Amino acid sequence: HHPSYHQISLSTMTNRLSVILLDIDGVLLPFGGDPENKEKSCSALFPDRTLAALNTILNHTDAVVVLSSTWRVRAEFRQQILQAFECYNEEFG
Repeated sequence: HHPSYHQISLSTMTNRLSVILLDIDGVLLPFGGDPENKEKSCSALFPDRTLAALNTILNHTDAVVVLSSTWRVRAEFRQQILQAFECYNEEFG
């Protein structure tokens, strides 16, 4: 007996993967700078408040982050983003 399509789709729905499609410009890096928070901890790239918001989402979900920004194209940009995330997590956990 082969499972029906309905049975297969129900079983795969219970194993969903949450994904955050993350853009950088306008999301982690506000357009026009960040007048509300000029303080940047160890991350020279992103304001603490944007990293804090992303961190809160990640701490409350089992989501994985997929970089959907043009920043994904260059290896040095991806490295800078990862370093900013690591630095924030070391400082604020």
